[in-house]
Amino acid sequence: MDERVLRSRGRGPRRATGAAVLLIAALASAAPAAPAAPVTFSGRIVSGSGRYAGASGAVTVVVRSSVRRNPRGLPARFAIVLDVRCRRRGRARRAAAGARSSSALCLRGKLRGSAEQTGSRLPDVGLHYAIAAHGRVKPLGAVAARGSASGTGFIDRARMGMALRLSNRLGSVSLEAHSDLVSGFSSPF
Repeated sequence: MDERVLRSRGRGPRRATGAAVLLIAALASAAPAAPAAPVTFSGRIVSGSGRYAGASGAVTVVVRSSVRRNPRGLPARFAIVLDVRCRRRGRARRAAAGARSSSALCLRGKLRGSAEQTGSRLPDVGLHYAIAAHGRVKPLGAVAARGSASGTGFIDRARMGMALRLSNRLGSVSLEAHSDLVSGFSSPF
């Protein structure tokens, strides 16, 4: 057939190439990207309730995430693994002082869940995420975790933040943690 006839019917070489590009782009956006590098947050137990009332302790939370690309307009969503570890610095200080606190908790465990972008996409503000996860953390046992994390915005260097509440039928423990200094527009996931 003549090239003019193909173009008039919308089946010219340009249209076929455009359709192939759209198909490849759609397949690439549906697949998960490579896992992001782990991000480490250091912090402490800020409060406890129920059986864990008066709890204290230092914690490290290592975040591993798998990026899922979403179609335009939808919030970013990530599959995450939170590795919770206690930092023994607080325990060593108490031993040196000769005091022993029964409220000191050494948290250890893994949580699996998701993080979803929340709030507005203002250009100068860091991104905020809602976290929902579950898993086993010693000595608490099976827990559900809810919380938030925030990235840095339009700034040279800053710290990313995270707040988590680990709860089960016996009570809850709340954590607050920050990353090391990172560059502007960094994201925890």
